[in-house]
Amino acid sequence: MATPKNVHDCDLVETAADFVAYLALLAEDIEPQEQARHAAIAAGTYVAYLDDDPNDGWKNPTVSSFLDAWASWLATRSQLDPRWERHDTVAPSWRALAQQLSAARTYE
Repeated sequence: MATPKNVHDCDLVETAADFVAYLALLAEDIEPQEQARHAAIAAGTYVAYLDDDPNDGWKNPTVSSFLDAWASWLATRSQLDPRWERHDTVAPSWRALAQQLSAARTYE
C-alpha cells in the first residue's frame, strides 16, 4: 500500500512509518485553524462556537476536546459493535490507530 497523502487516507496506514506520516498530516491539517483561533483570541474576537465550522473538517480543535471525542468514539464503537469487545486484549494495528484519530477529528 501507499503512504497516506491526506487526512482521509487513514485506511492506507500499515506501518509505524505510515502512522508517523499520518500524524504529521493531521498536525498540518489543523494548523490553519489553530493559527486563526490564536489570532482571534489575540484580537479579542474569538467565539468558541465558531470552532465548529463544518467546512474545516475539525470539530475538535483543542487537545482536550480531541481526546474526549476519541474516548467517546471508542466507547460508542464498542457499544454498537459487540465484536469490538473481543479485540480489547489485542494490540491495535497502526491502521486502527489512524482510523481512530481520523474519527476523533469530527466525532460529536
